[in-house]
Amino acid sequence: MTGQGATLRGMNDDTGVSLAKWQKAIRAHGIDPDAVEPNAPQSGTPESPEERADRLALQGAHRAARWTRRLPVMYRDATLADLGPEQHAQAVRDWLPGASSSLVLAGPVGTGKTHAAYAVGNAAVAAGSWVEAWTMADLLAALRPGGDPADLDAVRGCSLLVLDDLGGVKVTDWSQEQFSSLMDHRLRSELRQVVTTNAAYPDLVEAWGDRALDRLRYRWTPLAFTGTSRRLAAW
Repeated sequence: MTGQGATLRGMNDDTGVSLAKWQKAIRAHGIDPDAVEPNAPQSGTPESPEERADRLALQGAHRAARWTRRLPVMYRDATLADLGPEQHAQAVRDWLPGASSSLVLAGPVGTGKTHAAYAVGNAAVAAGSWVEAWTMADLLAALRPGGDPADLDAVRGCSLLVLDDLGGVKVTDWSQEQFSSLMDHRLRSELRQVVTTNAAYPDLVEAWGDRALDRLRYRWTPLAFTGTSRRLAAW
């Protein structure tokens, strides 16, 4: 596995590597993106520095494959260079290397929020970060009893969580509790998130509760997107 791990580690060091390159390398080395990613050995099991480096490289490859598999086709090539002034291009670009915990992109439908969020995610994956992308509806469905435990581990433990359409679901006591617990865990673990929403802030507080929104506000960067829908203009 050393040669395989060394190749993947080399890609991980290249912060400009494209997602297409990740996919090609993953397939070229016979990695099944749907397979369980390698975990740390059990306590007491020796692991050499080379074995650990190879395991982490393989783990990163699996996570990059998971990102590309979940990435909507229309945002597969989204980059930070695509963003214009109306999408707060400079502020969005500055967020990723900055210290802000949450980037909240709010505004009407079709103003480029989701494109900007996935551009941040693509850049972070290319730089070797563990990034997960979920719509709020899909996330709540995954968190229900009987869901895949790997999904729960991923949304709780990933370095960057892209959470799309926070205001696009019907909120129940259960979903409010789940979201509050998730935000609390990620805050305590010093993990980061990019959140998009069409809802006004007071409406989010009313729906999700001040406790959850208080965690989201911690060291946040809120950006308001305005204008008419770019999809309508294209049509």
